[in-house]
Amino acid sequence: MTPCGNSSSWCSAGEECCAITGFCYDPSKPLLCAVPPVGTYFPCVHDDDCPLPDDFCMGATCGAPGGCKRPPTPSQCTGQWDPVCGCDGKTYTNEVCAWASRIAVDHKGQCDG
Repeated sequence: MTPCGNSSSWCSAGEECCAITGFCYDPSKPLLCAVPPVGTYFPCVHDDDCPLPDDFCMGATCGAPGGCKRPPTPSQCTGQWDPVCGCDGKTYTNEVCAWASRIAVDHKGQCDG
């Protein structure tokens, strides 16, 4: 990702400067130039859209556009049982434990099956 401030002159051919994020983006992917969801810092569709390599893309639903989020550390994953189903189809102890594994939450409760 290339920072551009507000000038497309810093962007590669075919890219535009997003006034919202201050980064160059491919105009065929307009979701990458959008206001990110609350609790996130950068719009994304996939994990590799995030500017920082350790961050993950957290969408409102699995596979939906969302925002980049720094995952909690594994030590922040407590044993408090409040199960959630991750977008990978696995049940996690709670939301923080899913996020610590860089997995967005599909829904509250255990996964089916």
